[in-house]
Amino acid sequence: MTVPAPGKNDVQCPHCGHFTGPASRCAHCGLRLEKRMGLKRLRTAAVVVAIGGLFLLQLYAKKSEIPMVSIHQISPVMNFATVRVEGTLESDARNLRSGSQLYVIDDGTGTLAVFANDSTIEKLPGAGSRVAVTGNLNVGAGHEVRMQARSVEVLDAPVADGFISEFRLADITAEQVDERITVFGTVSKVWKAEAGSKAPSKIILTDSSGSLEVVHWLKEPIEVEAGDSVEITGTVGLYREKLQLKLWNAEDFQPLEIEEPVVVRGLDIGSITEEMTDEVVIAEGVLGPPQSIPGGVIYPMSDETGSILALFWDKNISGEERDALDEDVRVRIEAPVVVYKGKLELVPVDVGGFEVLE
Repeated sequence: MTVPAPGKNDVQCPHCGHFTGPASRCAHCGLRLEKRMGLKRLRTAAVVVAIGGLFLLQLYAKKSEIPMVSIHQISPVMNFATVRVEGTLESDARNLRSGSQLYVIDDGTGTLAVFANDSTIEKLPGAGSRVAVTGNLNVGAGHEVRMQARSVEVLDAPVADGFISEFRLADITAEQVDERITVFGTVSKVWKAEAGSKAPSKIILTDSSGSLEVVHWLKEPIEVEAGDSVEITGTVGLYREKLQLKLWNAEDFQPLEIEEPVVVRGLDIGSITEEMTDEVVIAEGVLGPPQSIPGGVIYPMSDETGSILALFWDKNISGEERDALDEDVRVRIEAPVVVYKGKLELVPVDVGGFEVLE
């Protein structure tokens, strides 16, 4: 007797061994059978699982977005939290002896010392640069706040002539046509229209991000030359698919007087006197035996001309900087001169106020 070959949907009964078609029970012995999932159902189930996985992944990504915080919002409960902070560098970013980089950021609500470990950075941003940092917070004793950065992004940099652009020229778009805006920059070129001409006079304005053509039909000539720093308020226009700024009133054109940078004097220690109280100076010397005080440590610092006390408050230096301080270490300090109980002191006011020398 020939036994027919099983069909593709037949299942074998585990009790009697007979093959039977898709059914809930064996036709020979009556045993309840498990149904085999068809290929079509299997594909449908796989698609459902994949879609569900993508949904859960998207939901997780939304929940794990790194929050933006203001520095004054940072509290002890945020220790080790991952956050994003944007602000302006108080001083030039610099490399530390350990190979890491130090950024001191001010966002208008407070300052934050940020440490990064990126050996690929060729040129560190300077003071006045606007940066965004993402990393892990470290809130220590006395609410000292530091950040170990995962990433540092330079959003804007000060232009070369000493002022910070508040509106990047490269950010102006065609969507702003007919919008009245104020821009800052340096004049690179000037064209004056001939008398009686209907053509406008032109000024090419530049900043760290790009350039913009400024046009005007003012009767009185504007006193401006290449290299001048100016503030201009005008209307965004588009001429032959090229963006320009239209200046309508002479009072909307203002020259900028750039303040001279504060000169910090480098001095021998023996040249520092009480008359220089509160003046910021730079001095180099070798540290002597430390003396611990509540909230800080004092070192005598000496060079060939004399000695002075260097006071480092714990809240004003990082843990990495504190570890680098020791007797016989040579340092360069940039700090105001302080007189306390008749003794001269140099007291760094923030992180990065001193540098350990080789």
